[in-house]
Amino acid sequence: MCLLVDTHLLLWAAAKSRRLPKEARRLLEDPANEVLFSAASLWEVVIKTALHKPDFRVDVDSMLVAQSLAEPLVLLTNDGVLADYGDVVKVV
Repeated sequence: MCLLVDTHLLLWAAAKSRRLPKEARRLLEDPANEVLFSAASLWEVVIKTALHKPDFRVDVDSMLVAQSLAEPLVLLTNDGVLADYGDVVKVV
């Protein structure tokens, strides 16, 4: 199944939040499924963050690591904290 993940589920999955429903986690982790997200989710994150929504806090670094894991890609960064994620991150 090809899944388009909405913004909240995307953020909860990236943050490994307990708010992510078990059924969503099962579907996202099933290797038979292709998991996609829209660039519109990134716009939504930017807009809601700019509006200082108290219930909408995002760690952008975690989103980039999650995308690198999903694609798979190597995240090129200068943020040494992200080195803990292993081979998916290259700190320069």
